[in-house]
Amino acid sequence: MDDLPVMLKIYQHARELMAANGNPTQWGNTFPREEVILDDIRQQRTMLLVDEADGKERVLAQFALQHVLESNGFARCGLIQLLDRPTDTTRIAYQRHEW
Repeated sequence: MDDLPVMLKIYQHARELMAANGNPTQWGNTFPREEVILDDIRQQRTMLLVDEADGKERVLAQFALQHVLESNGFARCGLIQLLDRPTDTTRIAYQRHEW
């Protein structure tokens, strides 16, 4: 549960970013609820990937969405590199397979 404060900040930042980019209603001001995040942590449905660079911890990824994708028929198919930013450029690519 030590990750909860960091996760809450990540979700807050995501809500602010969504609102600033014309999507203020998808998550509103309260999604996801803290009790849902806590349950996701307990059930290991979400976790933080943390790295240490220059003696400082940095969060590389939060994995709740990956669990949702993989639970709904999407499979990891590689890595992509974002070109519109100087850092934090690697993302996992997913593809849905109709079995």
